[in-house]
Amino acid sequence: RGRGRGTALRRGGPLGLLLGYAFVGFVCYLVMVSLGEMAAFLPHKKGFSGYATRFVDPALGFALGYNYLLKYLIVTPNNINAAGVVVQYLPGR
Repeated sequence: RGRGRGTALRRGGPLGLLLGYAFVGFVCYLVMVSLGEMAAFLPHKKGFSGYATRFVDPALGFALGYNYLLKYLIVTPNNINAAGVVVQYLPGR
């Protein structure tokens, strides 16, 4: 049935939920520190897809580049739509 935070809270309790969030947050922190170290050691202008091209495979860098392109093509109109919804709630003159 439910798969959200409410289900996790009901099944694991508040401590389990807090530990899960702390663990995932710590993993995200480690990834960001690693990216910062790579950017300081080998700076270049290509961003994350450039690191994937250099350290893994050019095909992965290509795929990540298109992933970022698609992300921004989807997120930008979504943010414009959200701004329009917020503006509708503003009081008129």
